[in-house]
Amino acid sequence: MMSATTLPETDPSSTRNRFSEWVALAVFSAVALGAHESDDDDNNEKEDKWITAVTSMTICVASLSVLAHFLFAERFVAQAPEAIAVLIVAVVWAGGLPVIMNPDNGLGQRDDTVSFDSTNTTDPSFKPEIIVANANLYFSSWGAFIAILYIVGNMAHEANLGTDVLRRAPPKTTLWYTLCAASFVVMVASSRFFHTFCGTDNEDDGSEICKRTKFGICIGVFGTLFASGLSIMSTMGRPPLMVETGVSFLLIVMYSFGVAYLTFKTGPATAISNFYFSTWAGFVISLLTFGKSVKELFLGEDVTENVSPAPTAPTVTEAPKV
Repeated sequence: MMSATTLPETDPSSTRNRFSEWVALAVFSAVALGAHESDDDDNNEKEDKWITAVTSMTICVASLSVLAHFLFAERFVAQAPEAIAVLIVAVVWAGGLPVIMNPDNGLGQRDDTVSFDSTNTTDPSFKPEIIVANANLYFSSWGAFIAILYIVGNMAHEANLGTDVLRRAPPKTTLWYTLCAASFVVMVASSRFFHTFCGTDNEDDGSEICKRTKFGICIGVFGTLFASGLSIMSTMGRPPLMVETGVSFLLIVMYSFGVAYLTFKTGPATAISNFYFSTWAGFVISLLTFGKSVKELFLGEDVTENVSPAPTAPTVTEAPKV
């Protein structure tokens, strides 16, 4: 008889499924806390206290989760306590990461424009830049956030949330979602840059760096729209292969110009920052997506279609009758 359980059967290895991610979350949060506390610049007392609270709370929750894997895994893993733990850290970091990445706060990133004169943008010595202010805080914060996303996604999959949809989703679905996220970051970073350095009363919107920033905004907006559309289509069912190929080709062309126009020479994303990383991420992911689409289109390698529905093994209807 099958036991009437609400949770799906989990194989023995799944009790350690997210153990390494909880460890990584604790480590990344500890590094972020150490990097933040060792920074002498405390101009923003309110924001400083908030980030200290975010990282400290995450260290406590993640450490307890790691401990729970050893002491009572069967009552913690894939159960309500783990769901509550990941919900707490997800909400906390959703409010903490934007504060760290806001250049105005000078925590993870900062405005490094020393003597930028918006009325003299033709002078090449004046170049506005948003750069990484605290590398350890910057990278560890993103590491912690990615670990949380992985835990959330893994739990959703394990809890059979939309299992049928997930199983039938084409292999490029993850790429489309990632490309959507990268494009969204490009849109936000370029908009913030434009608002900070170009959205003034002076006639500086026609400067080279501001023109390139406008192009970055266009890439971010169209990239987010196209990628989110394909993400939804890919999740709900199989999008037409020609549409996927056409959109991915358009995006690879856009991001090729984006990388050249934004991250080289007088581009706004030449310094190491969210703007820089997201632009290159968009280029790499769109290249991978286009490559997979072309492979399926010309070589006929349709992974999802070829995953034969549960092998209809020999119909052994003739069981020995007693």
